[in-house]
Amino acid sequence: MPLALFRKLSKAMTTSADDQGEIRLRVAGIGFDIQLSVPGPSSTIADVLTKVADEIKIPAPYLLLLFRGKKLTDGDSTLADLKIKDRTRLMLLHGPEYGKDKAGIEALQAVNKDLDDLEGDESIAAKVIDEMVTRACIKLDNIDVSGSETLRRLRREALHRAHEIGEKRGGEGEGGTS
Repeated sequence: MPLALFRKLSKAMTTSADDQGEIRLRVAGIGFDIQLSVPGPSSTIADVLTKVADEIKIPAPYLLLLFRGKKLTDGDSTLADLKIKDRTRLMLLHGPEYGKDKAGIEALQAVNKDLDDLEGDESIAAKVIDEMVTRACIKLDNIDVSGSETLRRLRREALHRAHEIGEKRGGEGEGGTS
């Protein structure tokens, strides 16, 4: 009997140690195959979607995860609730809103890439930065949000970011921008 009790306790300790550690997930679909780690079984689907969105540069509201053929639409569900364990593979699809907002998303991604390039290149003159920020703002202004609150929020964030880059990097030698 003591051996059986030892095995039972040993298994319980191993299980609780696994539950405390991070969970590695493989997310594949729509042209991506990424591996990511989340803190543990208490992580939510929303947490996983946020990590995936950061990795692939498509906003989380436009993504959909599948596990064992079921859509994971409840962002508050934890990995433990769904019995998602370490080294599980999740399928990644575009969400239903993606098709409607695709043109706007792609235009936003292009402008954000331009802003990334602008932010990363320290050799660009302040006057050129001002001009490039202005062009980015014009491109952002031309993006049709078609009533999409998510697209409107993303465009607003990109405009704010462009303004910050212009304030920080543009007009450095001229006393700031107006």
